[in-house]
Amino acid sequence: MVNEDSWKGEMTYLSIKRHDKKAIHDWRHLQQIKSELVGGDREAMEIYPKESRVVDTANQYYLFVFPKGYQIPFGFLEGHRSYETNIDTGIGRTGQRGKEKR
Repeated sequence: MVNEDSWKGEMTYLSIKRHDKKAIHDWRHLQQIKSELVGGDREAMEIYPKESRVVDTANQYYLFVFPKGYQIPFGFLEGHRSYETNIDTGIGRTGQRGKEKR
């Protein structure tokens, strides 16, 4: 699954699916799975490839995890979490879900 020679043996990929094979895609769940399996200090990516590379045969999701210490060179530099369910962003209110009970 890692096609670049310089990354082979350096990255981990996670294959995530439900036991009942139903579709899922809640970012918080995938973040939690990644953190529990490889650590909260590692960054990962999910890829939305060009159409000629799409594999869509199961409700299965892949995270490609970079080595410890590597930071993906794009995205937010600092994190922020909100569990408020009705946030005014200045251009309208969001529909953010609240914090889930475990």
